[in-house]
Amino acid sequence: MRFQPVLSLAKALTLGASFALAVSVNLGVALVSISKAALLLGVGLMLLLACFGASTQSDRESAKEIKESIKRAWSFNATKVIAACLLWMLVTSIWSTSNTHDWMVAWIRHARLLVFPILIFCFRHPRHVILALRGLVIGQIFIVVCSWLLWLG
Repeated sequence: MRFQPVLSLAKALTLGASFALAVSVNLGVALVSISKAALLLGVGLMLLLACFGASTQSDRESAKEIKESIKRAWSFNATKVIAACLLWMLVTSIWSTSNTHDWMVAWIRHARLLVFPILIFCFRHPRHVILALRGLVIGQIFIVVCSWLLWLG
């Protein structure tokens, strides 16, 4: 299997998903959920390729870039705090008096915080951050314009 075409697809998927996630912050839950799913799919694909798919020199360089992105995302203290909190919640669920369904739902709600380190992993270049910020601004402008149009009748 060729590494570079799949890696290009994964990078495009994560960049597009991060842009869609930024646009849809104030929009419906469906677009946010689809964006997160696409983001996780792209990141998972990139991680698999980095671990198992490097056969040529250019593939090894791309795998090295992905591993450096992982180190960059892990270097933030917030990533370590989020991981520690989620692990602590998982450990304390052992002696929890609530039923399994309730604590798993609560844990999954808090696990949404993992989107932030994943976004840090995906933003390898400043232009990716600028693109996501543009998406956020576009979403905000859309919400403000629609609110004014509703108010005006």
